[in-house]
Amino acid sequence: EEELNDFMAQNRVDVSKWGQGTYRSIAEFSEELVKGEATLIKGSDGQIVRVVDIVVLKIVNAAGRALVEVEENTKDVTQARKRFPAIKRRSDEHQFAAARRLISKCLLMDENAVTIDHTLVRIVEELQESTSYHGIKTLYRKRFMTAKFHEVKASV
Repeated sequence: EEELNDFMAQNRVDVSKWGQGTYRSIAEFSEELVKGEATLIKGSDGQIVRVVDIVVLKIVNAAGRALVEVEENTKDVTQARKRFPAIKRRSDEHQFAAARRLISKCLLMDENAVTIDHTLVRIVEELQESTSYHGIKTLYRKRFMTAKFHEVKASV
């Protein structure tokens, strides 16, 4: 963490507000980098940019209704959300493996009950100020996928 703090200071990133309010800490940032959930690059202006690759999964049932995340709980704070389930793709992870991890580990759904459409993946990149880490821009690379939910019949 000390080396990361030094690196951020050398690149003129003010981390003084990190770990306060809704901002995540330098320890959480370090963990995110170590896990491969984010990387750092130098932007065209020489500034450090955090890159986060996100897999967004629209899961639709037979009636055409989609699964939507309505709220998120972090650090005793509940934030209203209206978005499709998503997960950070690790740098060593294939996009469909990340989608499967989202289904099984986060949504706690049977992987066999969800069929991902492998033919349609839309990638959108957005550069914006980070909502998690004050003072650093983040390039969000979002991979939008669709999937169908179907009932899995129990074997007898």
